[in-house]
Amino acid sequence: ALNTPRRGVLFIGRFVEKKGASDLLHAYAQLPYGIRRDHPLYLVGDGPLRPELEKLSDELAIATIFTGFIPARDVAQLIRSAACVVVPSRTAANGDSEGLPTTLLEAAAAYCPIVATDHAGTPEFVTDHLTGLLSPEHSPPELSANIRLAIINVPLIAQITREARKRVESDFNIETQTRKLEEEYDQILLTDNQASSNTF
Repeated sequence: ALNTPRRGVLFIGRFVEKKGASDLLHAYAQLPYGIRRDHPLYLVGDGPLRPELEKLSDELAIATIFTGFIPARDVAQLIRSAACVVVPSRTAANGDSEGLPTTLLEAAAAYCPIVATDHAGTPEFVTDHLTGLLSPEHSPPELSANIRLAIINVPLIAQITREARKRVESDFNIETQTRKLEEEYDQILLTDNQASSNTF
């Protein structure tokens, strides 16, 4: 199964403005025909913008597979088989923005290449050309160029996915995170105790 070629461009999330799915549709439409033929675009999720996104997909004349909400195990399978996961987040007109999308961590754990935007919490995990490919928010041409790179530059992507997996294991492992949190609590308690003893 490890030797099975990865196929498809994958988006996972609610169809709301800050998720940037419309930017992804425009970026995908700019890919060479051969890449689009071999790598269908999967939009996993649902939300208020779905009719608008379906209309845009038709206008751009691209074949987009809207899966709706699907079970977690099926999402995991898509991540394991996709050529890349795209997280095209952007700041919405009302100022709404993301934290750190968990999709990034799931993709990295599965050695799936990450193509994302330099938005909010994303750079906490994705370092451009080290653990993923980053482009500015709301820039379909640059997003498209990075999707193409993720699909065609095999040596670069092999290196990036290894680094991303290492970062998940070292910095985002639940045991590691719990230990760091406990250390912070211990430090706060120690500081509080010292402050209390200094008041007497």
